[in-house]
Amino acid sequence: MGPLLQKGYILALDMVFGPVSASARDLLFGFEAPVLGARLLPELLLAAAGALGPVWLVQKLILLSIFTLAGVGAYRLPLVDSRSARYYAGLLYVVNPFVYVRFLAGHWYILVSYAVVPFAVKSFISLLDQPSLKQGVRVLALTSLVAISSHLLALTAIAYLVLYLFWVFQRRSAPRLHLYVAGLIPAFFLLNAYWLMPALAADRTLLQAISELDLDAFAPVTVVFSPWVSIALMLGFWREGYVYAVNVVPAVGLAFGVIVWVAIYGASWTYRSWLTMAVFTIGVIGFVLGSGVAGPFEGLFRFLALHFPFFEGFRDSHKFVLLLVLAYALLGAHGVDAVVAVVAQGRAWQRRLALAAIILVFLAPLAYSFTLFWGFNGYVKVTSYPEDWYTVRRILKEDAGDYGILVLPWESYMPYPWVPNRDSTVRTPARNFFEGNLIYPKQVIRRGGIYAQSFAPEQPYIKSLLDQSHTFDDFGARLRPLAVKYVVLEKGGRQLARYNFLYDQQDLELVLDGETIALFRNRHPVSRVYISSSPDLSGELELGEAERLSHVRYRIEAQGSG
Repeated sequence: MGPLLQKGYILALDMVFGPVSASARDLLFGFEAPVLGARLLPELLLAAAGALGPVWLVQKLILLSIFTLAGVGAYRLPLVDSRSARYYAGLLYVVNPFVYVRFLAGHWYILVSYAVVPFAVKSFISLLDQPSLKQGVRVLALTSLVAISSHLLALTAIAYLVLYLFWVFQRRSAPRLHLYVAGLIPAFFLLNAYWLMPALAADRTLLQAISELDLDAFAPVTVVFSPWVSIALMLGFWREGYVYAVNVVPAVGLAFGVIVWVAIYGASWTYRSWLTMAVFTIGVIGFVLGSGVAGPFEGLFRFLALHFPFFEGFRDSHKFVLLLVLAYALLGAHGVDAVVAVVAQGRAWQRRLALAAIILVFLAPLAYSFTLFWGFNGYVKVTSYPEDWYTVRRILKEDAGDYGILVLPWESYMPYPWVPNRDSTVRTPARNFFEGNLIYPKQVIRRGGIYAQSFAPEQPYIKSLLDQSHTFDDFGARLRPLAVKYVVLEKGGRQLARYNFLYDQQDLELVLDGETIALFRNRHPVSRVYISSSPDLSGELELGEAERLSHVRYRIEAQGSG
């Protein structure tokens, strides 16, 4: 975790921080399709915090808070007497392959939600035991925080449902509880209407772009033996290339055996408890659905993902591993609690043996996920944006006006030579670095036959222009309908040569050609609005192919002189 203590940004695939909170800008003004998840408020808070202090410091505080809150929440969650058992739950919940790989993938929103899940589950269990308005409000507030990640919100809802059904099966009659639980659903919708209503009312969102191709492209991969065995070991994330502890030292797989043993021991020790059986069931669900289309339950997962709206967003079934981690941590806490009881009450030789077992149990998560330490096995290093990026930023800020900035290459993810990570692939950093009206690739990915998953009208238009870039030398004119005054070319990726055509355009002026970035200015005057009395706007703009603007034509017709 060394990078968390150093000055500078941490960039990792989807985790791209910079001087600008791009998501806050896009979400607030509707530049992006409605997002499934309560992201607007934290993005606004992030933007406000960035205005008060260095964004890199804000990022470090967020990441440190994730690990701290996750540990504290898991420590408080188990219903056990032993502090050792609670410490074990907190340790395993923080130090495991799920946290490791999600950090490397830059899924910090998922990790924020992950840190809140134990608090939410704890509050729901308390509501089951002692129904009250105060406890219901607490569940509502914590669940709304979990909703920062819509996927983990769905997983938490599954945990709630299982806990509720097992509690009802044991207690049978609880009319007051049923009233509170029933009231949570409309209360949640009201409190979260600011993101639920746009998402539910939108004609097209990312969910509509997800198809069966996604289920195969984002299926779990084999790390140990097979994809479904890897899921059981809390591994199997769809993006290959990450090095886990078992890849470095295969013998640490024995540490996972200790984790499973203490969980089974805890389940057998408290199997009569409704909570134990509920947690065990939650773990089974995590394993069955976590293997997705790559395991023995492929047919079930395809059916759920393609026919049930609740599951259709889970193209990455590895997220269900959260439920497994929760089960291993809680059942393991009961196992440690049972061993501690032996230490307290057993004979001398039994106490010594039990004490050795406790030490072994605590070492198991550390050994099994030791790659989480030492800078996440060297994957992540602290970096700063290059100087020529700051030069471009200064030029753009000095040119005040309402114009668009096109960001190329047209790839959402690509490697950048100046990012010092072992894997230098990150999401377009320009969106978090430059201010203004950026037009950048949204959900443009190349995996498993998938190319783009954005409904923004300018996206196919830009792709159309790039596909024909070898046929013209007036790229600037063709960008006028989007009011693009500047083109920013990030120098990175494997297809950089494809954008050499920019240097040959008659109507683009090269403003800066740095080592890591280039800036071009459109020689044509641009505006957000064009007034035309002609039905053919393209004629006045001298654009032969304006109709390619994603089958949408914007036109203002002059009506008289007044």
